[in-house]
Amino acid sequence: LGFKDDIIKTIPVGTDTQFFASSKQTKSSVFTIIFIGRLIPLKGVALLPEIDQILQKQIGDSFEIIVVGDGPLREDLERYNNEVIKSNIRILGRLSIEEVFKALERSHVLLYPGYSDEQGREETQGVIIQEAMSMALPVVVTDVGGVAEAVANNVTGFVTSQKDVLKIVSKLRFFYENKEITSQMGKEARKLVTEKYDLQVVGNRLIKEVYKIKELFGE
Repeated sequence: LGFKDDIIKTIPVGTDTQFFASSKQTKSSVFTIIFIGRLIPLKGVALLPEIDQILQKQIGDSFEIIVVGDGPLREDLERYNNEVIKSNIRILGRLSIEEVFKALERSHVLLYPGYSDEQGREETQGVIIQEAMSMALPVVVTDVGGVAEAVANNVTGFVTSQKDVLKIVSKLRFFYENKEITSQMGKEARKLVTEKYDLQVVGNRLIKEVYKIKELFGE
């Protein structure tokens, strides 16, 4: 729109780190990959069956992909589940925020395989990524839109190229094979979110950087 870069401030949507905080409940006995989002093309939903098939060939049936959300591509996932001999994709549909919390708590890693859709639309931030990281889950995401900005690559998770299914699978397999590193990256993810995306942190940035108020009730 012609504005100079030095007057533009980017303030992310904040995360309630007090709500999204793991209570140390037991993880699922099966390595659980969770996808949360509307089931539309730009979220990368169409890649899940291929990811499932490759992972099955590499590590067998000792994993599951939990899909939370609804949308036009749900039929495609259900068709895949009905047509293949074996599917490790489990579709939960739309859940309440409390149910999402419980699903995250039992999962080991969050997957976001998004890409630009046919209209060039992309994910802007992907708040669920920060919510999962706040729950001490490491993440595997693609470098699309604003998604990767919140992930410290190789520290709080992994950032891969769009539609690079083999790379995505390799990172998921890394987490499957390295439980201690997975736990440590989850702790780093929680730390990053509390430092940069906590509601109070974001609110203070809005007050100081955008409204330029030194104190909440100052001039």
